[in-house]
Amino acid sequence: MLQEIMRKSEANTSRGLALYRDTTLENSTFSHLKLLFAGKLLSGVDASIEEALEQMTELMKANSINKEWGTIGGLTEIVISKFSLHNGYLQDKVMITLKDVVEGHARNKDVFVENKGLENVVACFGEDYTISAAAIELIYEVSPSVEKAEEILAKLCDEEEENIVKAAREGRYGPLIDRLHHGSASSRMSIVRVILGLELRDEDMKLLGEKGVIPLLLEMSSGNIESKELSLSALVKLSGFMTIKCL
Repeated sequence: MLQEIMRKSEANTSRGLALYRDTTLENSTFSHLKLLFAGKLLSGVDASIEEALEQMTELMKANSINKEWGTIGGLTEIVISKFSLHNGYLQDKVMITLKDVVEGHARNKDVFVENKGLENVVACFGEDYTISAAAIELIYEVSPSVEKAEEILAKLCDEEEENIVKAAREGRYGPLIDRLHHGSASSRMSIVRVILGLELRDEDMKLLGEKGVIPLLLEMSSGNIESKELSLSALVKLSGFMTIKCL
């Protein structure tokens, strides 16, 4: 019977999603889509899992009230379980969906935490998975404080330098600044290369200046030729903004 329901649900998916984009899901519709999404998420087929995640995200973006039925129906727990997938692309899709599930919704955040969602996010990075924009947003969304989120991000960046670059590109400069302060000479030069490759806004420049980046670059300019060239190039880049010049 479940297979028959799923078959009928699948046949009406496009029409159903179009109908409910601008409305709140009623109980009958909720039950219908819950079976559809649960079936896809538990299918073990990557394409079906991805489709379910995208459709859930679409419904939540269309109407934030639709976040309620995902948690009530146990779908949030199923999505969290998909962190175990050995597929970085799908793990990213899981994070995007969960970010939409918990954003601005206290009860959904509680469900996420109770089901060890944050621990699962961190665990992904023990499997050669570099951090993504979705992961960063999710960590900051569900952490009890900004300080805790920064602590988690710093740990992930300690273990994988590429994560420092990813975090900086998302406007999270804590790990980059920390590595510039405390890293080895070669690591600091690597971070300066990162700075040179970033598209920085005025507020980014101001933040870097307030965190003591300029004195560190001046210190590096007294090093070997490569260190001098890199640090001077970074100083030129930063000094182009009045917010930094005035510090």
